[in-house]
Amino acid sequence: MSMAADIVTLELIAAVHQVAELDHPTYHHIVHRLHTQVAHFEWVGLYLLDNSNEYVMKASSGDFISESIARKAILQIPITSSCEEVLGRVTVTSRAAIAFDESDYTSLEALALEIGKKIEQTLKNHQ
Repeated sequence: MSMAADIVTLELIAAVHQVAELDHPTYHHIVHRLHTQVAHFEWVGLYLLDNSNEYVMKASSGDFISESIARKAILQIPITSSCEEVLGRVTVTSRAAIAFDESDYTSLEALALEIGKKIEQTLKNHQ
């Protein structure tokens, strides 16, 4: 079940390293690839914290499903800086009750870590 997540996150980590800065097309690419390449990822969203410490959706795989969120498995991975300051999160949902395993978590955690590093690098470059 998680081999697809492992493969796509490795490809996305490489894609994050290839861009100078993360932008909307890159965020959409990340979300689109996770959604289309990992069958049990029903919905994917990428959120970043804004200046008022509110989560702002930067990209999603579509509108949130109208079904109750309580009926879904949800995996939320924090995007953090090198000093572990939360910068955002990657959220994944699935209809299956037990949809995610440890490999899904560790794969997305590695991707979120690289996204955080790139955001931090971008912020330093703009100072």
